[in-house]
Amino acid sequence: MNLLEFVYARLEDEYYRNTSKFPGALDEWEMKRQLIALLFRRLEAVDGEWGCGHKAHEISQGLCEDTPIDSIPELRWMAWPSRKHSDFEDRWMPPGVRI
Repeated sequence: MNLLEFVYARLEDEYYRNTSKFPGALDEWEMKRQLIALLFRRLEAVDGEWGCGHKAHEISQGLCEDTPIDSIPELRWMAWPSRKHSDFEDRWMPPGVRI
């Protein structure tokens, strides 16, 4: 499991746990998914300008060696609230955070 898969799995957990209980939960869930999509579109723009020209879907699949999924700070912060989950890996700690 890579960091993006972990983040998506936790979003799915959150979706099924909260959407029936809290009316605004679906909006928050969709917002987080859209933020991830925006992140990869931004990474695509940066990679196109300064890197090897990978598209967003290629970067999100781990096909860009210059942008390893597990090193993306924004994803690390999205995973941070789930750091006590058994699938969380210490290498996914956000920058500057120590255990």
